[in-house]
Amino acid sequence: MAERYEYVPHRLLRRRVRDIASGAEGELMAVINEDVSDSALREHHEKRVAI
Repeated sequence: MAERYEYVPHRLLRRRVRDIASGAEGELMAVINEDVSDSALREHHEKRVAI
């Protein structure tokens, strides 16, 4: 599977943010949108629904 990256503006980039789980704060450096439509979890779910 080929990885493709592109710059897409996001309103929170370079802004101070807090990670809810750890409470850590810092500057948001990247936002990653991942296509998980072909993931094993989705396939597992679709198989369970079909049964």
